[in-house]
This record gives sequence, C-alpha cells and structure tokens, in this order.
Amino acid sequence: MKNLQFRNILLILHKEVIDMLRDKRTIIGMIVVPIVVMPLLSLGIMGLMMAEMKKLEEKPIILGLCDNSRTNLVKPAFEDPDQNGNSLNIKFFETQDEEVLRQKVISKEIMIGIIIPENLENNLQTNTSAELILVYDKSRPQTDAVMPKVLNIIRNLGNSIRDERLKGIGLTEEFIHPIKIKYEDLATPKKMGAFIIGMILPYMLLILSVAGASNPAMDLTAGEKERGTLETILVSPASIEEITFGKFFTIQLASIISTLLILLSYFIFLKIGLFASMADIYLKINIPFTALILILLLFIPVSGMFSALLLTLSIFAKSLKEAQSYMAPIMVLTIFPAMISLLPGIESSVILSIIPVVNVSLSIKMIITEDFNLMMYLLTFLSSTLYAIICLLITINIFKRESVLFRI
Repeated sequence: MKNLQFRNILLILHKEVIDMLRDKRTIIGMIVVPIVVMPLLSLGIMGLMMAEMKKLEEKPIILGLCDNSRTNLVKPAFEDPDQNGNSLNIKFFETQDEEVLRQKVISKEIMIGIIIPENLENNLQTNTSAELILVYDKSRPQTDAVMPKVLNIIRNLGNSIRDERLKGIGLTEEFIHPIKIKYEDLATPKKMGAFIIGMILPYMLLILSVAGASNPAMDLTAGEKERGTLETILVSPASIEEITFGKFFTIQLASIISTLLILLSYFIFLKIGLFASMADIYLKINIPFTALILILLLFIPVSGMFSALLLTLSIFAKSLKEAQSYMAPIMVLTIFPAMISLLPGIESSVILSIIPVVNVSLSIKMIITEDFNLMMYLLTFLSSTLYAIICLLITINIFKRESVLFRI
C-alpha cells in the first residue's frame, strides 16, 4: 500500500456515495428503516406489552373455591379491602367437587382454584396448620399476574389467625418476628428506564449497523458486476488499494449514518412521548451528550469491521442475488452476540471486552446505565479497531485477485 493518493480515494468515495444515494433500496435500509421502522417496531411492541399488562390488571380475577370445610372463612378474606383500602375485582365460582374445579382451570374458565380441606376448622381450633391447595395453569400468562395477589391475601389471612393465637397467650407479633425488614429501593424511574433502554438499544444499533451497510456493499460490488461498470473503475488511474479504500469508506459511512439515525430517532420518539403507556418512565431518561459521543465512537471501528466483511463477501458474488445469500451468515453472526445485552446479570469483563460484537453490546449497555468503566471501554475500542484493520487487510488482499473480481 505504498504511495496511496488520498485524492483518488476521495474521488472514488464521492462517486460511490452519489451512486449509493441513487439506489432506493439503500435509502430505505440506511435512512427510512432506522428513523421510522425499527423504533416503531421495537418501542411499539414494548408499548403493546405494557398496555396488555395494564389491561390484564384491570380485568376481574376469576377464582374457583372448593370449600370442603364449609366454614366460609377464606372467601371473606378476598372480599375485604387491601391495606390501601382498595377492593380487588374478584368473581367467584364455587363448587364442592374438586375435579370440576380442576377442569374449570384447564378450560380457562377460572384463573386459580382454591381447595379448602375438610379439617380446616378443627386444625385452626387445635392451633395446628391447615393446608390450602392452589390449582392453576402455569402456561397461562394471567397466572403470573394474579398469583401474587392471591398469595398476599392468603398470607394476610394466615397472619391474622396467627395474631389471634398470640393474643390468646399474651404474646405479640414481635415475639416471633424480632427482626423486621424494610425495603428501600433506590432505583429511580430514570434509572429503570435507562436499564430497559440499555438492554434493547445495543441490539438494535448493531443489527442496523450491519443492515445499513449490506445494500451498499452488494451494490458497489456484485451490482457493478451485473451492470458491467466494475471494469471501468478498475482501469482508472486509481490503484486497487485506493479503489478498495473508496468503496470501504462508502460502506462504512452508510453504516455509521444508520447507527446515528436510529440513535437519534429512538430518543426523539421517547422524548415526545409517542407511547403514552411508557412515558412516565422514558420521559425521565436523560442520556448525556458525552454518552452519545462515546457510543458513536465505538461504532467507527465496529462499522469498519462490518464494512470490510460485507465488502469481502460481496465481491465474491457474481450477482446481487448471490450476494444477498452471503449476507445472511453475517446477520446471524451479529444477532446472537448482540443479544447479550438482553441478558440480565452479564457485565463487561476483560475477556468479554475482546470478543467482537459482544464487547460493543455490553459497552453501550454500560454507558446508558451509567455504569461506565474506562478500562473496559478502551479495551473494547482498541480490540474492535484491531479486528477492523485485520478485516480491511483481508479485503484489500481479496481485491487484488483477478479470479475473484472477474468471476463468471
């Protein structure tokens, strides 16, 4: 790579950018998808999920009771207001047949069934324990929402019976619970919002970084082969290295633009409160300008690595259709490492900071959640830069092979 003429590289870059902007598929993939489609898709799905959860909480709880004791002790506990004075919206289905109760749960006519033993009253009078059987279907999503409420009511009923027993022997609750625990959660709405965004955004940014570079990479290589224009640029005064650099920087530019646009569109959508159900959390998110700069800096080497890989694979293709089939492995190899940001409990480490894609995903999450570690960030940046340089050198070497450039 001796005597590189940067003027030639800039001329090729200028020419390729103009050609790229004429391609509708590139414009859609690089601009429309990051600005509109992906934020609406990801945030919209989250909005629907939260709306469904809220709707589920407002629906009446349908409980089944099989009171074999006939004491009518349990049912009033569900009808009484909670500690905040709010009465739960509960409807009851009562039967004396346990199998009927189980069938009602299976057929989804009731959410949870409660079987009360025949010896309930006798056990309580003799100061022993009584066992209630909760019948439910774990595969139903409503179960996870309803079960904590049911357990809380039963627990309160048990506590009231226990207090009566203690009172009868002159003791108080403090006698059997000498230590009490008070929970103090320091996670603010802003911090919770940043935690959620920190899981989703790295994944979306990495996927869009690849997607934004895919169409330009295919069009500037396999597309030119189909149109017969690749030979024209090869016979120009520019060297093969200069041509490779020009195409590489064009693809990298498309990748960075996609990343920048999706980053901006995400926070614009959140700031204007597009999804009212999430506004109370997300409107409190305040990502500093320095954090945005740190994220964009990471994508300079990462987009370079993706651009070089995509350029290398695309030049092997004889047609756009063949090039498209080569893009799938790169997308798959990006998706799974990028998903590490969605996994709770995984934090950046020295080893993870040198694994491609994984390191960037965790670093972005680290920045957004305000858990920044300079050493891990620098290690991620330097390792990603090294991978980008290696991929670019391989690309230049491939471009020097006429058997690849003129595959028929």
